[in-house]
Amino acid sequence: MTAAARKGGQTVTVREAIASGLQRRYKITAANAKPTVDYDTVVDTASGWLAWPANGQVSGTAGQIVTVVDSTTSGANARAKGEATLPDPTA
Repeated sequence: MTAAARKGGQTVTVREAIASGLQRRYKITAANAKPTVDYDTVVDTASGWLAWPANGQVSGTAGQIVTVVDSTTSGANARAKGEATLPDPTA
């Protein structure tokens, strides 16, 4: 997983496709507040997770961490996780 600067934010690229029956969610946090994600971690919107944008464009500040999780469609049962450090957005 990589994060690249774009005007006003970042574009995150996840190399792996989403497996059948799963959904992708993400959360941006400070480096010292990364979420702990285990196999059965709930990653629903009520827990602060956001639906993955089809274009991979997110908005954070330099040094923040984007955590991306693939989970069952109910938002429970995390199945795959990745992280990347966000660069400075371009002006």
